[in-house]
Amino acid sequence: MIEISQLARALRMAADDPKGGPTTAFRLEHRLDVGATESDIVSGWPGGVPDELPDLWRAAREAWLFRDVDYGQWGLHLLDPETAAVRTEQEMLLRPAVLVAGDVVIGEFLGDSEFVVMTADAGILIALPLDARAGWPQAAAGLGEFLATFVRQGGEKYWEALPSPSVEEG
Repeated sequence: MIEISQLARALRMAADDPKGGPTTAFRLEHRLDVGATESDIVSGWPGGVPDELPDLWRAAREAWLFRDVDYGQWGLHLLDPETAAVRTEQEMLLRPAVLVAGDVVIGEFLGDSEFVVMTADAGILIALPLDARAGWPQAAAGLGEFLATFVRQGGEKYWEALPSPSVEEG
């Protein structure tokens, strides 16, 4: 399990590097809100969430990493506890066959319809809008690994270069 200080360090590293990001002509920025309180987290998630997620919210209640300042068509928006609860509920209603109990929608990519799902065992999946869950790439085994790699890769969708999950044909 990653420590809150490691999460905060990865997030601050992104926020402190205004030149980081994909090779693009766009101006990118990072913004981190102050950390969430315990009551913020509990009010959004009275039943609890996977272990690393409260650490993220304590480090930054909400964050925008590698956000395209001019057009808003690039970047990752990490959702605050309340918004994550609402978005998770919406996605479960819209796509009950692909989201399961214990899944938490923790982020969304600006400019497209992919979103980040943290599973009950804390794995990170990238939800693709038209694909079944079996086709979703696993971006990392945990939240800390995901954030550190995403920041280290300058906001690039590094999982797109990973081998695709095997999808059984039926």
